[in-house]
Amino acid sequence: MSTPTRGESPDFYICDDDEGRARVVSGNTNNKFRVGDSVYLNVGGGKEGPFVIETVPTAGQYTLCTEDGKSVKRERPGAFHYFTGLAAESNMDGRRENVDYFAILVGINFYKEAPLKGCVRDVQEMAKYLKRVQPEAQVHALTADSPGDGGSSLPTEDPSCWPTFENISLKMQEVVSIARPGDHVHIHYSGHGTRTEPSGDLALDLLGDMQGTGVRYLRGLELARLLQDLIVKKLEVTLVLDCCFSGSVSRDDSSVRYLSYNSRTDAEYDAAAPTLDSEEQMAPPSHRNASMRDNWLMNPDGYTIVTACGPCERAREIRLSNDERHGALSYFFLRTLTGLGGLGRRQGYIYNHLCARFKEYWPHQNPMLYGTRDKCFFSNNFSEAQIISIQAISRKDGTLQLQAGQAQGICKGDRFAISPYYSVENTFAASQDPFVATVACAGALQSTLEILKSTTTGAQTWWNAVALTRNYLNKYPVQVPIDTPFREEWVAALRERSLCAVKGDESHFAFAVRSKVDHYDICDNSTNEIVHVPAMAQVRTTPDQVCDVIQHLAKFTMVGDLANDTPRISFQKSFTISLASPSGGIFHSGSSVQVDHHDVVTLTAENMGDRELYVYIFDMGPNWQVKNIFQGNHDVVLPSRKDQASRGTSTDLVQPVRATET
Repeated sequence: MSTPTRGESPDFYICDDDEGRARVVSGNTNNKFRVGDSVYLNVGGGKEGPFVIETVPTAGQYTLCTEDGKSVKRERPGAFHYFTGLAAESNMDGRRENVDYFAILVGINFYKEAPLKGCVRDVQEMAKYLKRVQPEAQVHALTADSPGDGGSSLPTEDPSCWPTFENISLKMQEVVSIARPGDHVHIHYSGHGTRTEPSGDLALDLLGDMQGTGVRYLRGLELARLLQDLIVKKLEVTLVLDCCFSGSVSRDDSSVRYLSYNSRTDAEYDAAAPTLDSEEQMAPPSHRNASMRDNWLMNPDGYTIVTACGPCERAREIRLSNDERHGALSYFFLRTLTGLGGLGRRQGYIYNHLCARFKEYWPHQNPMLYGTRDKCFFSNNFSEAQIISIQAISRKDGTLQLQAGQAQGICKGDRFAISPYYSVENTFAASQDPFVATVACAGALQSTLEILKSTTTGAQTWWNAVALTRNYLNKYPVQVPIDTPFREEWVAALRERSLCAVKGDESHFAFAVRSKVDHYDICDNSTNEIVHVPAMAQVRTTPDQVCDVIQHLAKFTMVGDLANDTPRISFQKSFTISLASPSGGIFHSGSSVQVDHHDVVTLTAENMGDRELYVYIFDMGPNWQVKNIFQGNHDVVLPSRKDQASRGTSTDLVQPVRATET
């Protein structure tokens, strides 16, 4: 592949994404290819391919895979998202103009033990919404409602629509047989959940043999196997589980969506599919340099899971003023989609706003997200700007509570642009201009924002906060030599990103910019080259692109430097964390562990206290990426209790982590 010289204006470039894949970047966002399109790369007068569009991370950017589904990687991967100047051009042959949409919605009120009241309604409302926003969608609703008069011992629906294992499997196989790469599939389950014993595996409580318990467990690994068939076909899959998996539920609480484990039910049905618990089947993609394995829920590969709550919380039905029952997750999830103005939003964006609704109306239940946050929900059209926003909530004293704190690098004095959480039903939110708020107090995980007294906030409760300044980044000055062309613009561009510039003769700096004939080098404070950024083919290269790279490097360094400066002794004594090397050596905080490619080190977190321990594990990778190894929020390690064994949970988190090629 050739590098364009100055004066050329190629339409496409190739760079690396966070996971080492080749990313095609178009300077023209009107090049709107879709997942599944067949494309070629025209490079240096030759043609490479065909390839298939694997993902569309954002407008005008694409990752590719071969026709057999293998991700395309560069022969010489770089260290960051930057243009290398490799020209590429797509061929539209074989492009799909439209994608198809499928939904499998499962709602079960009919249970012999602990019947529910809102599950069928959850499914009916979701079906209506999906048909309204995607009229061509194929929506399959499988429901079991309880007879109103109590005179029947069977659900009211036709048996062909019952949510049995056979019917659900049939519908999923039907989708697999007719769907094409890039099509969207939404699966929604509203009903009881169970933790099986002694493994503690998660299971969904489907309709079973009416002569027995009436329940058939859909074990977690069986569900993962069914989902894998969809993923192999490159479908965009979202799974919503509005049920409870907490084994600490009181049996007399009819609003909780949990059934206690029944060994008779478990014994009635053998596993219907091969389990996925072997290392080969559950091993994550090889491009991760540290990753989780052996847990289908916490490591969904290629799809997104939203659950009603964490493993220690209770997923409940809520009752409205008209006496209607709904699952809390289903109710707020649907209203979040509606409030955002429809589809076309990324999963992470939807999830953040979903959490804001729970914090205001139902704070004792916290939904969880696992898997990718970047894919779009039930649509190929991305509608939100690629700006990272943080949720903020109005408080009675007139301040705002920002849902981020010192653990996210927030400092006192940081400034945020505040805009209302958009709702089509809220004319105030739709008309108000953004205003500025300042961090008055930065807590560990939340911060207090103060706004000007003259600012009118109305009755608005939720807000979006976008950082204008990040004072923490001032700790990482950038050396820009005095003879750098257009140095004033470099200084201004760095200041816009909360970075300060120092001259070349100053010794204290974190990063340094070196201007070359056709590229820029970004070096560390030992003048070792970190990133090699080719100059763009423009009349005069602007510093914005290089400063974006520096800002990312500063944020990466900030994550590594974050520490609890005022730890409480009681908290430090409440847990132990260690790493075990392949040879059996045990390492504690501050130690370095030498491993080879494919070696597995084991992280163990033990809860020594009397409260739940919430554990986050982040991988700071060699390509300057920060990834949550759990592919979700966190894991919960429970305190040691006498009834621990019966609850199917553990006081230890034992996490194998594989070292992969860097």
